[in-house]
Amino acid sequence: MSDLPPLGLDHGARHLRRAMLALALGLLAAVVGKLFIWPPEDPDSIWITWHFFWRQDAPMLVLGALVLFILPFAPRIGLPGSLAPGAQWRLVVLLAAAVFVCGVFGGRYLFEGFHLSRDEFLAAFDAQIFASGHLFASLPREWRPFADALQPQYMAPLTGGAQVVSFYLPLNAMLRALAGLLVSPLIMNPLLAAGSLLLLHGLARNLWPSRPDAALVAVILLATSSQLLFISMTSYAMTGHLFLNLLWLRFFLRGGRWGHGGALAMGFLACGLHQFVFHPLFAAPFLARLWRPGDRRLCLLYGIAYGGIVLFWGSYLRLVLFWEGVAPPVGDGAVNVGASYLGSQILEYLGRFEPMATMPLFFNLLRLIAWQNLLLLPLCALAWRAIREDEGLASQLAAGIALTLLAMFILSPFQGHGWGFRYLHGLLGSFCLLAAYGWVRATPDGVSAKTSSPMRAFVWAGLFSVLIALPLHAIQARTLIAPSIAADRAIASADVDIVLIDDDGVQHGNDFVRNDPFLRNRPITLYAWFLKPGQLEALCGRYRMALFGREHIDRFGLFATPDPMVERSRLLREKLASLSCAPAMK
Repeated sequence: MSDLPPLGLDHGARHLRRAMLALALGLLAAVVGKLFIWPPEDPDSIWITWHFFWRQDAPMLVLGALVLFILPFAPRIGLPGSLAPGAQWRLVVLLAAAVFVCGVFGGRYLFEGFHLSRDEFLAAFDAQIFASGHLFASLPREWRPFADALQPQYMAPLTGGAQVVSFYLPLNAMLRALAGLLVSPLIMNPLLAAGSLLLLHGLARNLWPSRPDAALVAVILLATSSQLLFISMTSYAMTGHLFLNLLWLRFFLRGGRWGHGGALAMGFLACGLHQFVFHPLFAAPFLARLWRPGDRRLCLLYGIAYGGIVLFWGSYLRLVLFWEGVAPPVGDGAVNVGASYLGSQILEYLGRFEPMATMPLFFNLLRLIAWQNLLLLPLCALAWRAIREDEGLASQLAAGIALTLLAMFILSPFQGHGWGFRYLHGLLGSFCLLAAYGWVRATPDGVSAKTSSPMRAFVWAGLFSVLIALPLHAIQARTLIAPSIAADRAIASADVDIVLIDDDGVQHGNDFVRNDPFLRNRPITLYAWFLKPGQLEALCGRYRMALFGREHIDRFGLFATPDPMVERSRLLREKLASLSCAPAMK
């Protein structure tokens, strides 16, 4: 290959090559540093994050760095076909269809419809409630004292356990309920992911009408993102955030009464998906730009409207109780609303902040890189001049990313489960548009972009994403989720009335407490540590019970927790033995 011209014969291509080499060196340095020089001071506190880095991301980052070194010397290749608008649109539709099929297929066969994390499970949990025509589920009277043990995490503080629903805002679950009534909940996120590609293409074509290659680059970067594809296989709300952010931007840029009215409607929906913090961080830089002579009235209108939107969703739980004719709880179980609710939530998150938050955030950023097209970050780096000179939307797109990173650093640096960095998922469109700015700089001639050195690197990076990274990520995902699927099926098929979940020793063991919102499932699962005094004795006298715990780690290939509370578990087992109750599940 010595006769091949080096990447960087022109000014823009040289910048791209330098960005690629800088990212490759940075990834190798980060992996070596994290593994050998700067191990986490307290790995137990961020165990799952460290596990993801060690088992999934570090190998992909090293492989990606090696590919970045090789790309400048890869054989010359260009995108097939014409870049004419008609041909390009057909290619984009084909990519959107492929993303949809991949999401549905992966959700059905790779993940088997299983919800790994509590966030995913509760989206399906709430969807079942909404599909029944209710806004919360009423527990049978005999089970109300056990409400905490029936659903141990992230539940709304309603009336003494008589009614249950998660504390997440409802629209993501409502969309899944609607999809389930029409076809299947599994189609919703793949449909939103495919729609995101179409919206991104439209936005990019409007930004660069004379550069169809820039629009195609943005779409391909998104379509070849493993993060986009794998999160579309789940019930996470972040795919909805991506779609609604792009649709909001489309309306906002259209302007006029219909454009801004549509943007406010999309803002209302985006804030109500599951947590309202994400969308305002994306929209704020665009609204701040309106604060200039001639546009200030519009800026104030948006400010007032978003204030009302946040107050509405902050009051959602009380409105639900009012709608259903149920008196809201008082005292410790009171449902906070409006400004008091927002203030209490912010203070709670700030109280959790620790300087060590930089550790999981750094891991999350490396995870973001490992699950994207290799050229996404180098091309984004080339957008710096457009950001600095406030060209087009570049500075607003970058500011939205920076604001979200800052907010997550303070409020929730530990993401737990997730494919890629899901807290930034709603901003993948922003990354791809910034990369398109970088592409325009790397290929200033435009006309010959199809045969340029940057195009050669871009096509090979896309092939790497589809043919190597995507299959490897599929293997990683299946390896992680398969033990939990097997354990959950064993629990669901146990020939008892109740399975007690003892998660001491089992990483994320309480996630196996997975009851139907109306308790139509058998066996019922109960989280042992949320049972109140006397309840265990009462259950043992009435029901056939079994225990799920550390005995099942090796059987199913589950992960052991780094620091089990052995004494607490021993006392539970001694009590069960004295009651001749709940032997280990077979």
